[in-house]
Amino acid sequence: MKGKKSDIMGESKEEPMNSLALFIGKCLAFLGKLLGRGSSLPGYAARKIAPDFLSAFHLPPKIIMVTGTNGKTSVTKYISEFYKDAGLSVVTNEDGANIVQGIATSLIKKATMAFVVQGDVCVLEVDEGFLGTISKEVVPQVLILTNLFEDQLDRFGSAKQLAEKMASSLPENTVLYLNGNDPISVYFGELVPNKKVYYGLLDAEAGTYKSANCPKCGEVLEYSGHLYDHLGTFHCACGFKYPLLEYKAEEIQGASFLLRQEAYEAPDSPLYMIYNSLAALSYALDAGLRPERLKKVLREVVVGKGRKEKMLFNGKEGFLNLVKNPAGANLTLDLIQKEKEAYQLYFAVNNRYADGLDTEWFKEIAFEILEATPIKGIYICGEAADALAKVIKEKLPSVPLKKGEGESVILQMKETGLKSYFLSNYTMLAKTKELLK
Repeated sequence: MKGKKSDIMGESKEEPMNSLALFIGKCLAFLGKLLGRGSSLPGYAARKIAPDFLSAFHLPPKIIMVTGTNGKTSVTKYISEFYKDAGLSVVTNEDGANIVQGIATSLIKKATMAFVVQGDVCVLEVDEGFLGTISKEVVPQVLILTNLFEDQLDRFGSAKQLAEKMASSLPENTVLYLNGNDPISVYFGELVPNKKVYYGLLDAEAGTYKSANCPKCGEVLEYSGHLYDHLGTFHCACGFKYPLLEYKAEEIQGASFLLRQEAYEAPDSPLYMIYNSLAALSYALDAGLRPERLKKVLREVVVGKGRKEKMLFNGKEGFLNLVKNPAGANLTLDLIQKEKEAYQLYFAVNNRYADGLDTEWFKEIAFEILEATPIKGIYICGEAADALAKVIKEKLPSVPLKKGEGESVILQMKETGLKSYFLSNYTMLAKTKELLK
């Protein structure tokens, strides 16, 4: 199906510079494929030639964007699979390249030289820091916001500042699906006139959580129920409060939950997996997709890409998980602290631009909750290993700690024969996966 123009005015800008940018981008993408190197260079080069390059593409008529601090890769995958199961052709950035040059690269690879990207629906994962730039050129009918936590303060500023930046450039006709348990997402919703649909959890076993200040008046929020980090049922004396939920997950038992009297099962039991499933289901049900088919897809979908990816190591099943901020790290440690068998922990961390240059967030990771578990050692590698080691020594002084190069660390872990859990931030994830093959 030939898609609509993606320009904000509804017309593609098929100017000579855009055509040149697409040609150069395709040449660079072809060269990268020959060399076996994937990168966002094609999109970067194209936008240098034509700064509003994304607006030239003829995209499918339905465009859904998914953004937020945590969970956007999974939600994008779920919605894409929902539509594929319904027999529709889906355009998505399945490689996870979600900043502006990454999305440009993905579209360059999929488009014809006439800028046509064939498909019935377009589902794009978008980095929250680039939402304003991207949505000016590719206007979404729907935006799903998973959550907004403190993350990469050197890039984004505070979560509140990020919400304000996102709101300042949001197309007003875009329908929003927002996490009603997240004060910052709710604040974002109050800043814009757009139609809003709220989803959330009514009850669940609380994980590691912290207090939060009201994003409107600055006073400490009061909670009648906590879920994890700053998510929960909240209110403030100034009138800011938890909204009415249109989609509510209830009677949560492990990975199972009720939604509008239908029983669903998330791909796994952590609360964030249920949130991700709920975000995708809220949109899918509004889009008219059938509940029985959605249940089937959720049972079978595999996100991979380091999202609680099962790993067999030393003959025992653990997992590899991407962690890039305190909220994600603490959720992962909440899972690990339930372990009854002796185990070891691997943590790979860099502090490059994509990870966030500031390592202060390490101090907010609740390593101390592992004190009473049968943990036998922690192995650290990466450019920010020294900063992380300092924090761990303070919070878990009795646990043996070793630092080294990735390959050396993995070899040491193999010698123990122990069950293992692997945590990594962005720029160490591919290397970690390679070492575990």
